[in-house]
Amino acid sequence: NQKNTDVIIFVREKDFGTFELAPGIRTDIGLKLSTTINYNNIDGLNKRISFKGTVNRRFDLTTLDKERRKSSNSLVEYDGTLNYSENNIFRSEYNFGLLLNKSRRRFYSFDADIQRISYSVTRVFTNWFSARISQQLETISQFDATQDRDHGFFQIGSFTPSVIFDFRNRPVNPTKGAIFDLAVEFANPFFLSQQDDDLTIDYYKLTSRNRFYLPVSNSMVFAMSTTFGVQENLATDLNSNGEKEGYIPGIKVFRLVGADIIRGFQDDEMNRLDNGEDISAVAIDSRAYLFNFKFEPRYYINDSMIFGVFYDAGRVFVDEFDFNDLRSSAGLTFKLLLPFGTVDFDYGIKLLRKRDTDGNLESPGRLHVSIGFF
Repeated sequence: NQKNTDVIIFVREKDFGTFELAPGIRTDIGLKLSTTINYNNIDGLNKRISFKGTVNRRFDLTTLDKERRKSSNSLVEYDGTLNYSENNIFRSEYNFGLLLNKSRRRFYSFDADIQRISYSVTRVFTNWFSARISQQLETISQFDATQDRDHGFFQIGSFTPSVIFDFRNRPVNPTKGAIFDLAVEFANPFFLSQQDDDLTIDYYKLTSRNRFYLPVSNSMVFAMSTTFGVQENLATDLNSNGEKEGYIPGIKVFRLVGADIIRGFQDDEMNRLDNGEDISAVAIDSRAYLFNFKFEPRYYINDSMIFGVFYDAGRVFVDEFDFNDLRSSAGLTFKLLLPFGTVDFDYGIKLLRKRDTDGNLESPGRLHVSIGFF
């Protein structure tokens, strides 16, 4: 005789929260202290809210222009972000995110207080393809600026669609595959960008970031990264003085920073135009371009350490793009693998040293410390 048994299982999802406090140091932003607070699974529906805050103080002001280095003090910077996200909104296949941010940041030719609110809707179509749309409103108060046009208040409203094709074997420390990321930002008065007698903000900004990983043995991987960007000012009507109504605010102009740096170069060296001027000294009322290329053979010493060599090339351009004017470097890299990514120690040497506008020869190279960029 067959016997049947009814089994009743009660499942109660656990509320999950985390708190992190992390001191650190980076060559670009100096000493820093960051904190992260996460609260997951709100109402048992996988809603998440998080706060991330960072405070830092630079001890090296070489990322500021020469005039600001002489007169500037060590301003304390901060960044606070509150993020809410929810999967499968209204029982659909779409995910929603809302972000509130307030920060004080130092840029090459000015400092800025920034307030930002944005929302995004994302859909994962397959395990390798996803798409996202986001809308953002920023208010920016710039001060201690070298150029008069960089003083004052800016309001930038934008809409950005993007797509990602991800064929990597894993998101952290991939060893095989490729990822392609394409985004286009549209900023204009329709999306609440400012439009007044002094300035009309109307531009597009296209950025393509691609990374490739080719394993050649169990312990050797060839990694490569390519980035290309183009942005164009669309506020081209002439005012009563015969000048174009608009230009792209300096805070939105392409710059080789973060993941796009040319290792071995300082900020002011890699962001010079072919005439010797820093790109921040030019009002972008036409087009600007960005290009960056990295090639890095990596040898895995063990599960937590990687050694490699690299070749970097890149530059920013205004009006015309020219491969012949790229700056380049080569060097050595050492990476420590951690749960959140890698900590990279890179020393790059310039392959062609040039002189600045004062006739001074550039330094031979530079050490960079970064977290999980490539």
